[in-house]
Amino acid sequence: MFDFTGVQCYPCGADAMPAMDKAIADHKYKVCPMAINCGGASDGLLYYFNYYGFDQQFNITGTPTMLVGLNQSSTYDFNTDVNAAVAAASARATCGIGIVKSIAGTKLTITTKTQFFDDATGKYNLALYVIENNIIFDQDGSAAGANTVHNHVCRASVIGSNFGLPIIATSIAKGATIDRIDNYTIDPTIMNAANLEVIAVVYKMDASNVAVSIVNSNITKFPE
Repeated sequence: MFDFTGVQCYPCGADAMPAMDKAIADHKYKVCPMAINCGGASDGLLYYFNYYGFDQQFNITGTPTMLVGLNQSSTYDFNTDVNAAVAAASARATCGIGIVKSIAGTKLTITTKTQFFDDATGKYNLALYVIENNIIFDQDGSAAGANTVHNHVCRASVIGSNFGLPIIATSIAKGATIDRIDNYTIDPTIMNAANLEVIAVVYKMDASNVAVSIVNSNITKFPE
């Protein structure tokens, strides 16, 4: 689930953020949440990730905007969106992703193993997103105000573009695996390394290198 949000967005704090936090609590390991702050300077240190590409492909024109997979919500009923995400997660996936992170100083190392459960044709990308939990910052619509806890805030796309980089160009056989080790340098003036996790996403891409679906996703650890 992608939540395009902003500090000065009242319904973001009143409705969207609580829905995302509840989704994690109720459906751990079934929903991979990512908040993308796009409110500009008013979002302070929450506004760090360059979300260029997401806004263009999905025509993000305001906040809150919720995507379940790559489908933009048409109802703005966030509980319905969460249920849709859980239903999608229950469907059989073409591949699975194992992901482990380790941090030494400012070096974040991400190890992934992507295994395909079926023969697959076409182009597939792997994307890795650094997210941060437990950021205390202001939020309109939240009863906590300036002491609002912001979770699953996207900080960076680690490899390639915001939709990752290709791991399959044309086809792959059932049972095949793709192993990667990728590194990211943490900026300690912006991020707290102790609160960082990583989300891995496999996208199915079209011939024009546009993401058409999410095949599967995984996260290193869900916030408690």
